[in-house]
Amino acid sequence: MKKVAILVDGGYVQKRISRVIGRPSTAEDIISLAISTLVQGEGLFRIYYYGCPPYDRVEVNPLSKERVDFNQTDVCQRQKHTQSALSQMEYFACRKGVVQFTGWKIRSGVIKELAGRTCNPTDLIPDITQKHVDMKIGLDVAWLASRQIVDRIILIAMIPISSPPSNSPSGRAYKSSWSRSIPILIAILWNTPTRSAPWTWKNRFR
Repeated sequence: MKKVAILVDGGYVQKRISRVIGRPSTAEDIISLAISTLVQGEGLFRIYYYGCPPYDRVEVNPLSKERVDFNQTDVCQRQKHTQSALSQMEYFACRKGVVQFTGWKIRSGVIKELAGRTCNPTDLIPDITQKHVDMKIGLDVAWLASRQIVDRIILIAMIPISSPPSNSPSGRAYKSSWSRSIPILIAILWNTPTRSAPWTWKNRFR
């Protein structure tokens, strides 16, 4: 039986699942989706999940001057619960990046409205970014390829279908995998799953 490693871009997968099923994704949803990429004759080596811990600090809205405790938000508590549940599952490894608050930005849906009115505190949303996730994916791909302990790597992420750029850390890692004859399947969630028609994949083998 062929051994397969599944690499999951947590931010992309959670948003895509939630958009389809109409509710926040759970740890069970993520596991079920990852396992569904395996085909007959393949066995799971490990699932690698990449994401950042939720932002849980206190910031001040620059317009209302109110303190916003992100640790008390439903999104933060839900993310903590999901990541904790995933980290305790068998054959599962969590790779955490770094989350950073860079300030406040105007909601995209109200930018045009501001031509005729002043900006309100509710028009602002936190600008939160994540770092080092792509680097960690690249490192794991390189490690799996160099040790040749799996026969295939499945990457569930929102990345171009064309070959990754060679000047990026992940691009060099992917090329290292291909040079060792370990195929990478890039699985992009392509349609709405139903009981009769599960997720389909936009695939690329190398």
